[in-house]
Amino acid sequence: MEQLFYGIEDADVQAVTQEYPGIHTPKDLYDALLDVWCQETCPPRMREKWCPENRTLGQCSITSFLAQDIFGGRVYGMLRPDGNYHCYNEVDGHVFDLTSEQFAGETLCYEGNPEQFREVHFAKEEKRLRYELLRERLRDKCGPRAGKTAENAETVKTAETVKTAETARIAGTVRHSSVDGPGVRFTVFFQGCPHHCPGCQNPDTWDPSGGEETALGDLIGELRATRYLDGVTLSGGDPFLQPDALIAVARAAGEKGLSVWAYTGWTFEALFSGAAGERAADALNYIDVLVDGPFQEALLSKECLYRGSSNQRLIDVPASLEAGQAVLLAGM
Repeated sequence: MEQLFYGIEDADVQAVTQEYPGIHTPKDLYDALLDVWCQETCPPRMREKWCPENRTLGQCSITSFLAQDIFGGRVYGMLRPDGNYHCYNEVDGHVFDLTSEQFAGETLCYEGNPEQFREVHFAKEEKRLRYELLRERLRDKCGPRAGKTAENAETVKTAETVKTAETARIAGTVRHSSVDGPGVRFTVFFQGCPHHCPGCQNPDTWDPSGGEETALGDLIGELRATRYLDGVTLSGGDPFLQPDALIAVARAAGEKGLSVWAYTGWTFEALFSGAAGERAADALNYIDVLVDGPFQEALLSKECLYRGSSNQRLIDVPASLEAGQAVLLAGM
């Protein structure tokens, strides 16, 4: 069977689980998925365009995380013009993209792209359900399972657990900041960021398992006890990686009559469309000003007020939600 995916020549890594009999290499997985990918595993917005001749259309993220279950390694994503990420795999230096055929000969860049995390992608319920469907269809294709490894069981548990936050993982707080927005602000640096912008000033906040886990009650208590504030700024990391915690802190700020600013590597359009998850989209309702977009070192400018690079925007979120499109903050 002809195989056309990117990296096929180098895709000789071995499976780390026996859960899918007959799947030993990415080539085996690709062959099996040709009979597994279907219209139902394609995103709803793309299903009208899906056809057997273009089986990989819209299958990238769920396929990449399934491949990660089987081979380990990391998932990376290249930012597309529509604000979404096209996902692919890297295992021990071997890069492969099982769904590259959908781009019909377009030259794709597989270098310098940010790591992707299933916690972010599967926060969107419809995507998590499509991943589960793809996984079950592959199990049916492969026949009786040889048994779950502890590592695979933990991976599945992580993918399927979506719960309301009682804690936040943060890198720290600054009780009186004068550089994270206008006036004196209480700044929370959330831990975890999927964007990994070259030249980032806070690379220690990228790892979602780093920092410290803090009870939201304690964090909000610290905010409420802090006097002489003009606002609250949610930074990181990327606060939209923890949307429930973001919402809780933003609500507490609103109760104090404080303005809420948030910094994110996603664009407003990506958040608004749900590309970062439904709860991340919901979180926009609690933000006054959004500083959006990835930091681009080539566009670094000291003239950008409250921003690192000129591609980033100061967005009036309430006005943008009403208009259904990004509205820049007046006077900035």
